[in-house]
Amino acid sequence: MEEKFNEDKKVFLITGGANGIGRALAFKLFNLGNLVAVFDIDERGLRDIKRQITETPERPFFIRKVDVSKKKQVDVGVKEVMKKFGRIDVLINNAAIVPYHKFLDYPEDLWDRTINTNLKGYFLCGQRVAREMIKIRKGKIINISSISGEFAIEGQCAYACSKGGINMLTKIMALELAKYNICVNAIAPGTIVVERNRKKFKSQRYLKEFSKRAVRLYHRSDNIC
Repeated sequence: MEEKFNEDKKVFLITGGANGIGRALAFKLFNLGNLVAVFDIDERGLRDIKRQITETPERPFFIRKVDVSKKKQVDVGVKEVMKKFGRIDVLINNAAIVPYHKFLDYPEDLWDRTINTNLKGYFLCGQRVAREMIKIRKGKIINISSISGEFAIEGQCAYACSKGGINMLTKIMALELAKYNICVNAIAPGTIVVERNRKKFKSQRYLKEFSKRAVRLYHRSDNIC
């Protein structure tokens, strides 16, 4: 994998790249010799990752504060990436929020913010970047989904719905963009220990509950009503 990237450097745009999965991807892809651009609303996180990257004039690292749920911000951000690098070879849609609330208590404003960030954001970024990829008749789009898009997990009402929507959005994008030689896929990881949930995993009680949930998810019949 590393040899392939080193021989054929790509321009990657990663949304939600200041923390968690997106941050790890940004570091790894840049260290493999690629050009990387990162969008996030976390300015502090963006500055921090920028400080830890060793840039060169030939290989700069691009960051920009972008709320992916806002079309104007996405449009301006993509335009700046194009100006900086000339193309976008791979878009990794990753920006997401993961609030936990039971269905009956779920606040409407939090539902809207979750769906707008997690699902609408993928749509807006995918649509805008795909228009640039169409010009050169090639590109790859990777949507970071989740196991929550397939299995019902208590407390993840809006998040799970957004990830289920991403799965279908990915299929539609793949179907309609294939004729332009644009490949669209989704990756659906399970729970990963990142900053936002690290404290939970230090709790033995949470680990015990998490293990039980993992077993239930493994047996799909438990998720069928």
